[in-house]
Amino acid sequence: MKSSIRIFSFLVASFWAAVLPANAQVNVTQEHNNVSRDGVYIDAGFTPSAAANLTRDLNFNGTISGAVYAQPLYIEGGPNGPMVIAVTETNNVYALNATTGLPIWSRTDIGSPVQTTPCGGFNPTGITGTPVVDLSSRRLFFDALISGSPNKHWIYSLDVDTGATTPGWPVDLNATVVYNGINPQNFRTLDPDEQFAKSFETGGKKVLGFVGSFYRYEGLDLLVKAFAELCKTRDDLVLLLVGGGEMERELREQVERMSLQSKVVIPGRFPHEDIPRIYSLIDILVYPRYSMRLTELVTPLKPLEAMAMSKALVASDIGGHRELIQNESTGLLFRPGDVSALATRSTKPGRAISDLAEFAEPRQNGRAAFRDAVGQRHSALFVPRRHGSRDAGDGHRGQVGRRRAAAATAALLGGPRGS
Repeated sequence: MKSSIRIFSFLVASFWAAVLPANAQVNVTQEHNNVSRDGVYIDAGFTPSAAANLTRDLNFNGTISGAVYAQPLYIEGGPNGPMVIAVTETNNVYALNATTGLPIWSRTDIGSPVQTTPCGGFNPTGITGTPVVDLSSRRLFFDALISGSPNKHWIYSLDVDTGATTPGWPVDLNATVVYNGINPQNFRTLDPDEQFAKSFETGGKKVLGFVGSFYRYEGLDLLVKAFAELCKTRDDLVLLLVGGGEMERELREQVERMSLQSKVVIPGRFPHEDIPRIYSLIDILVYPRYSMRLTELVTPLKPLEAMAMSKALVASDIGGHRELIQNESTGLLFRPGDVSALATRSTKPGRAISDLAEFAEPRQNGRAAFRDAVGQRHSALFVPRRHGSRDAGDGHRGQVGRRRAAAATAALLGGPRGS
């Protein structure tokens, strides 16, 4: 049988010295090279005009073993010259000379990856998230999922110049295990929170909502349009959009353009511990993701939070949602990208999504489906929480058991990877 390991050759353009000005930041120490990790960062060396004359450097020929999902990093200032750092799903870590591609050091002893997980089709699953480098200490941090009984996430710290493990590391993140990254003790059925209800002015209203990151593929612009249609026949509705991200400004402008300011609440980001209280206000959670390769293949965790709290939910009929939602049993699915389908989706004639919260069956079934997912199919998933985050989109991340891991995890797991 042929090995399933894929071999990747990195062929890197020779542009670092030629393109970037002398005072430019060259080191790429984390995903998107920006602490926000929102994909909006612009580097002067990668504008269309600056990149127009770049050519591939045929002298660079670096070979690594394993599938790569994480972004490679670029680090200067070491004794061996500039380096490219790459990690793989087979739990291998490589530092390659950025000029020649020859290995500076490699670590293939981190541990065996988990061969099969339900997490987005990464099989095997090892180092998926982009590492982060702390230049002041010259340390590389990354999260590796290692096969065992049980499977475990470990945070590693390596000397970026030698690959040696930092004393006292790695750190076991499974001191507290949270299945699917959702702690059932935190996400449970709650009465509406009076403080937030007063702040958001949702009292006596039927609340439709979304809690998460405002990425374009989430389809929140579609949700606002569908909500406007619902408001033509009902005056007791509120749309609560909690979170932030690349679409926030556009959504606020859309709400103002459609004269929905009195009915749509966009309060911003909140700490992770506040998210269950915010969920308590929402009658119907809506997940209108557009259909694309990412959303068809990657299973989000936010619908499981809604199920855990016995909430009614409506979601677009895409692969990631079908993994979690049984149509007309644990929730409702509608045709993706279709405003009319979202606004009028019904399980029976006359039962629109705005009425769904009146019926207990989907909410009870959803809670049961969550308990089943926790106990069986998804029990191999262990996702650490990013401590100190104010991003509601990170709310699905679970508890980290060790204080020492918190600082590394905060930088390491900065952006949704299919959540």
